[in-house]
Parts: sequence; C-alpha cells; structure tokens
Amino acid sequence: MGPIQRETEAWKSLYAARTASERTNSYNQEVIDHGRPPKLRGLKAFRFSGAIRTVAHLLHRALTFILEVTYTLGKLQPVKT
Repeated sequence: MGPIQRETEAWKSLYAARTASERTNSYNQEVIDHGRPPKLRGLKAFRFSGAIRTVAHLLHRALTFILEVTYTLGKLQPVKT
C-alpha cells in the first residue's frame, strides 16, 4: 500500500487528526509537564496518564471559556434608550 494522495478525503481526515494531536501534545508539554515528569511503567499507566491529561486539558479549556464569557458580560454596559 502506497502513501495516501494529498487532498483526498482520507488524507484530510488523517491530517486533521494529526494536527489535533500535535496541538494537544504541545499543550501538555507547555502546561502540564512543567512539574516533575511522571515515572510510568506499563501500558495501563500510560493510558491512565493520557486520560488524566485529556481531562485536564478539557477542564482548562472549559474554565477559560467561562472566564472569558464572564469577563465579556461584565464589560457590557446596558444601552440607554
């Protein structure tokens, strides 16, 4: 089986998945891995670590969204008519 041709539907879906995983990995390196890196042994430990990192990433994104919305709504002034 040869390489997937560019700009096909299969290529686009693989490229989108790769881009999303790279974005998640860079977030993990920048934010989560600033502490002491965990010492893991076994596939189960790596899966658990990945799940925890995913939950932390989603929680961070949700809280950032809530804070931005709260800040934006606090800045809005009622329009006087």
